[in-house]
Amino acid sequence: MIAAWLVGNDVVDLRAAAAAPRSGRPRFLARVCDEAEQARVGAAAEPATALWTLFAAKEAAYKVVAKLRPQPIFAHRRYRVAADHATIDADGVPLALWVDVDLAAGWVHVVASTRDDRPLAAVEALADHDAQVPAGAPGRGARRLVTALVAARLGLAAGDLAIERPPRPGAWDGAGPPVIVRGGRPLGVDVSLSHDGRLIAGVAALVAASRPDGAGFAPDPG
Repeated sequence: MIAAWLVGNDVVDLRAAAAAPRSGRPRFLARVCDEAEQARVGAAAEPATALWTLFAAKEAAYKVVAKLRPQPIFAHRRYRVAADHATIDADGVPLALWVDVDLAAGWVHVVASTRDDRPLAAVEALADHDAQVPAGAPGRGARRLVTALVAARLGLAAGDLAIERPPRPGAWDGAGPPVIVRGGRPLGVDVSLSHDGRLIAGVAALVAASRPDGAGFAPDPG
């Protein structure tokens, strides 16, 4: 049984993905999807969107699994998305999924969660002030988005919050999943960040339930 409420997310810029050579390659499809998922992609009205939705679901789920297992092995085909996109078997870990597709804006965003409560989530295009420093813009923009999302729900000042990645030996970059902190101390709310192309996205394990005093919102205590 998983006690903590953990979340993960992944955003795909469909405009950028459409230009990626691998998106139309059978080998890439076979690496990401099992046979049943490949059949669903082939039967979809928008095969490319269907493929990237499955890809994002598995990436989002992996971010949750990485919080549960010290050094998880990620093989996309071992993460099986249900036909209704509501759940995923993440290499033996059952997770809930929420899929949002905006074809007009050109993106897919998927959230994975250890609970059936839908977490808070947001997707944005990079703003002009984020684009001023291209090398660090997406990551910085995603951190800004998540701190603003959490601050608004908790009635806090966004400037009082920060996103840190504690060291994790064995991780590919030596750092663990992102943690939101206030005054250098963990806030106790799980978060996840993602960026791709011109897009940033974030999710926080918070419920939209008013506090008894009516001021702002409070994290779920579960």
